Amino acid sequence: MQMSSRSSSPPRSYDARGRQADAGARRQRVIDSARELFLERGFAATSIADVAEAASVSPQMIYASFGGKAGILARVVDITAGGDDENVLLRERPAALATRAIDDPRERLRAMARQAAELNERVGPVLALVDSASSADESVGELRERITSAIREDTLAVARTSLYDLRPDRTTEEVADVLRTVAGHRTWHSLVVEGGWSQGRYTTWLEDALARLLLD
Repeated sequence: MQMSSRSSSPPRSYDARGRQADAGARRQRVIDSARELFLERGFAATSIADVAEAASVSPQMIYASFGGKAGILARVVDITAGGDDENVLLRERPAALATRAIDDPRERLRAMARQAAELNERVGPVLALVDSASSADESVGELRERITSAIREDTLAVARTSLYDLRPDRTTEEVADVLRTVAGHRTWHSLVVEGGWSQGRYTTWLEDALARLLLD
């Protein structure tokens, strides 16, 4: 009796790493394409089909991976803010930890202002998109609420760990409110996008504004 060639060969182990890498690359193409289209056309004017075509994937893949346009937008915000897809809070990343370790309060605050300016330049246009689309799309409105809550939580944590020694006459909550308002993306948008300020001018202003409000 002739033996099957399959029965005489050792079983091959299945390696899913290639497929996982391909899936990750497809998701990244969706995120990159969606970000470009959302900013160029607007959220409402961009369809899932538009994103799928630009990313060379199927609409079904997008729905399965992101759940819809608001899900894509949420990932766009996360990755644009962090600069990558690492699941690490911005305040726990090396640059923020190095700033926290600066002994001189004024220099520490200046370093924080520069980091906030860089963050706003990177993610500010996307957050402005969330703001503008939130009133017309319930899912984006819910995303905006989550982002607002996360920003409040983040600025309060930063105030407690990095700005606790600046103004004894201000509570931690007051310091956090100043930081969230003055160094937030809406102020950046008002001055840089609407006001036509250069990024350098805005950064210098932010360093001075935070020092005046939280030190002087």
